[in-house]
Amino acid sequence: AHVSGHRRDGAMLLAGLAAVGAGLAGDAVHDLGSLYPRASARLRGRALGGLLVAQTFVLGAMPDVDPALFRPRSAKGRAAWRDWTRAAGLAALLCAERGDRAPMRLWLDAVREGAAVVGAETELREPVVALCWLLAGDSEVGVGEGEGPLCGTLLRALRLAARGDIEQGLRLLRDDSPLADLAPDHLVPGFERSPLVRAYRAVAETLLLVWRGDIGAARERLLRAAVELPVALPFAGLGVVLARRLDLAVRGEIGPVAHALTAVLPVGGGVDGLVDSGIEAFLAGAVDAAGAAVELWRDGGAPEPVLGVPGLEEVAVAAQVQRAASGPVTPPDLAAARDLRVRLLAASAGSWPSERDDVRETARTLRSPFARARVELVLGLQHAVRDDHLAARMHLQRAERLFEAAGADAWARAARDRIDRLDTTAAQLVPAPERLSVCRSVWRRRLTARELDVAMLAVRGAGNREIGRELSVSVRTVEVHLGRVFAKLEVRNRVELTALAHRTERHL
Repeated sequence: AHVSGHRRDGAMLLAGLAAVGAGLAGDAVHDLGSLYPRASARLRGRALGGLLVAQTFVLGAMPDVDPALFRPRSAKGRAAWRDWTRAAGLAALLCAERGDRAPMRLWLDAVREGAAVVGAETELREPVVALCWLLAGDSEVGVGEGEGPLCGTLLRALRLAARGDIEQGLRLLRDDSPLADLAPDHLVPGFERSPLVRAYRAVAETLLLVWRGDIGAARERLLRAAVELPVALPFAGLGVVLARRLDLAVRGEIGPVAHALTAVLPVGGGVDGLVDSGIEAFLAGAVDAAGAAVELWRDGGAPEPVLGVPGLEEVAVAAQVQRAASGPVTPPDLAAARDLRVRLLAASAGSWPSERDDVRETARTLRSPFARARVELVLGLQHAVRDDHLAARMHLQRAERLFEAAGADAWARAARDRIDRLDTTAAQLVPAPERLSVCRSVWRRRLTARELDVAMLAVRGAGNREIGRELSVSVRTVEVHLGRVFAKLEVRNRVELTALAHRTERHL
């Protein structure tokens, strides 16, 4: 505000680049845009990358410009060529995030040209090409890796996680100590620790936690980052998608932070409200509404983020359940779990026994508790549809415990609701004295799921061996659970337990 002429241009450049680094896209467009067309070629060249980034965040898409319009006119100015090459690299990454492959290739051609002029093939061209193709959905294209938080850490972490080594990827992203990333990032020199770059790392870390199955931890990580970082901007709004899905998984509804992030998401962001509505309806038990939402989503082309985020395959839309030839970038564990759910939903009456047995065995190899829980949930629902209530209950109980371990409280409640519905249905098939639905509801507050199963079977007159056979556990395990039941309910034997059950049923 206190300078003029070429000094003012320098001040606007500094302010605009600072705004880009902070994620203040509107301010950056104003400050950097003021340099065109009157400022010197040198200042305009330095501003180009930041201006393209800021305009993309504001508009939701890369501006339709030809890289050749900004190519340096002289082959001697290496600094100008390096600025142009970096701008082209940033533009290519932004196109890749949004799935725009044609303009991504155009900007990558500019990166190759500029890198050849300045001799930056290894430090700039190779990692930019590899990161672009990974974000575009092909993690195997390009072999180079650079230095710094984007061309180095982020690229390596996503590559490792996509190949199944999520733990190593998380270790890379979490190493944010002052001693980390001492080498400059040749794509964003000077911005290695800016809020925007840190936001990219925070969103990537959240995604890897989701891939690992730590839903509760992933939500906490993203909520902490949202306080101080522009997490709505990286990866074409992936942080907003994650915030909404994680809220649904833990709360059963979208919370205030996720709503706020959605409000600031640029036009064309990656949020798909139909999938969110479907998940919310499914968790609330409204399967018909969930199926309708998913069907509309599929009719619209089934858009998904390039970096895979859990969706909703638990509801089968007839004739539309299929295995995609290519899908989003996900680790092998999650891809396998998704395939297992689709197989269960698409199984015919004839193929059900073999599909069921194969899925059961394969599900045991899944390392993500959230991914396996969703397979167990679908197994339970499919068994229930086929009137195999005992198997359905077993799988639904496994799903509930695994969801709890993952911190996905809303999914755990949904599994418990399905168990309660199953119990209500089964209770209608047995004599009235054996229903004891009120007693089961009351005891559930004091007993674990397995203790409750043992207690209710004991009340109905089953011996320890019979209980063991029905629950697929040893007689010794039954005795241990029964002893804990006696202690928690303050009774001394089966007779007192049965009497307490009937008193509870009559009076509560």
